[in-house]
Amino acid sequence: CPRGTFSNHTGLANISQCSSCTAGMYCDDVGLTKPKGDCDQGYYCSGGAADAEAAVCDARTVACDTPSCEGLYAREPGERCGGICPIGSFCLLASGKPTPR
Repeated sequence: CPRGTFSNHTGLANISQCSSCTAGMYCDDVGLTKPKGDCDQGYYCSGGAADAEAAVCDARTVACDTPSCEGLYAREPGERCGGICPIGSFCLLASGKPTPR
């Protein structure tokens, strides 16, 4: 599985079968079986983050809707996966989205 994704299943036929990294977490290496760690405080990771500040995201253009890949859905290239917490909000460690003040 590429950066920004993980899978605890073996024998995957295609990277589309990998799961986007869980919201609030990041997946910064290839071949992960679970997310690497929490998104940094002051940042949010909405899903698919490939680093702790969500500056790099899952770059796949197609993903499966289930681990067995019964259906595919399109992903937007360059799709955002979080970033720095916006003014007027706060983001604790492992935030999946900004929380308004």
